[in-house]
Amino acid sequence: MTGIAIGGVRLRNYTPHDITLHLADGAVIVLPRDGTARVDEHRTLAFTIGDVPVHTQQFREVRGLPEPVDGTYLVVSSVVLHARNDRGDLIAPDTGAGAVRGPDGRIVGTTGFVMRADAPR
Repeated sequence: MTGIAIGGVRLRNYTPHDITLHLADGAVIVLPRDGTARVDEHRTLAFTIGDVPVHTQQFREVRGLPEPVDGTYLVVSSVVLHARNDRGDLIAPDTGAGAVRGPDGRIVGTTGFVMRADAPR
């Protein structure tokens, strides 16, 4: 099993990129990718604004997630996180209040993670 251990739990990264985690003590940890979880979607053209299409979007099956393992959290994209409300082991990088931004305003890391309020614990 890959990933990193923090505070007695293992974090495994299933986003499409490495995650840079900035800890409260100033340490910076890079969580490398273990795989990529993705959501199948169904899109239908709803209307256009001039030549710009606007689609409806329905999320379907999530692919690429391993089975849950006690003591392990899987870091996934927010799309994957919100497509699965049946898994308590899914967390996503905090890109809101916990985001670390570079000089140009782009997110370069995070100070924590978010989970669904209705996820089993």
